[in-house]
Amino acid sequence: MTTTGTQNASNALKILWDRLSLWSYNFKTQSHDTFSRMRWEDYIRLVAVLGAYILIIRPVLVKLGARHQMRELERQEARDKNLGSSNVNDQGSQHSANSGTTGTDSAVDPAVRHRQLIRKALLEHEENLRATREEEDDDDQDIDEFLIE
Repeated sequence: MTTTGTQNASNALKILWDRLSLWSYNFKTQSHDTFSRMRWEDYIRLVAVLGAYILIIRPVLVKLGARHQMRELERQEARDKNLGSSNVNDQGSQHSANSGTTGTDSAVDPAVRHRQLIRKALLEHEENLRATREEEDDDDQDIDEFLIE
């Protein structure tokens, strides 16, 4: 029975190896054929598309993603504040009735701490960006003084 299990495993590995070899061969062949048949207009088009993505589309997508992430973070913080205040009231009444804790505070606290840590890191990053921009502006003003005179 162990020999059939070993044979099945070796067959599965052989099939996997064959599939990966086929994919590798297809990738090499197709990429070589694609670039060997490209005209200079195709290269210009490729550079234009990649440049548009890098210079225009990607920064916009990053800003939209950051904006969406900040909204989600604010919603979660508001929810945690509401949940935290209701937990404190519920805990006080339950603690007087029962001498044990409910465990909900231990589930909320790590999430709140994590969000606070993320917010703090974002604020520090924004401050660093502002500081570097101010330094760059100061450097530009120094250069402008020399150029104007």
